[in-house]
Amino acid sequence: MFLIHRNNKQKAFTLAEVLITMAILGVIAALTIPTLISNYNRRVWATRLEKDYTIAVNMCERMLEQENAEHITELNLYNHLLAGGNIEADISQYIQLNGAITVSDIPQLPGNKMLMPDGSEMYISRDNSIFRFYVDVNGGDKFPNIYGKDRFAFDLNDSCEYNQNPTNAAFRTFDTTIRNEWSIPQDPS
Repeated sequence: MFLIHRNNKQKAFTLAEVLITMAILGVIAALTIPTLISNYNRRVWATRLEKDYTIAVNMCERMLEQENAEHITELNLYNHLLAGGNIEADISQYIQLNGAITVSDIPQLPGNKMLMPDGSEMYISRDNSIFRFYVDVNGGDKFPNIYGKDRFAFDLNDSCEYNQNPTNAAFRTFDTTIRNEWSIPQDPS
């Protein structure tokens, strides 16, 4: 009689092979996840920056139209900013805010602080026939709080148009972001 010998041994990966594979995947994840998160944050921040810029321009244009003015120097808001008056009545009819307008307590973000519904903070002031805006797209209490990453500045001229201002990094990175079709550069220098 013949005996049939069956090989019941199943093929499988050894524990060492599984651990090595997991270690390789862990290293790959550790190298790629920070870049993915950084790219995602830049896209979110660029979207908020474009939105805040559009809100500022629309507010300025609507004020000119409603107050029958040709230049921003004729607007109630401009004069209230000049006199240090309450600007909430001037702005609240044009912008939906998340809370009251307060005076900024951050030296790097001068002006009147407006908290936007998406969590970004916009600061408005006036200077020589322009409205100056500082924007912190993820809110002042969230990092990195660095100009060119999550903080930007821009000016609107006497006709509510973007006014290029190459005086410092905050303005230059905003200009670069606009020229890059609302894409925040990786290196904000």
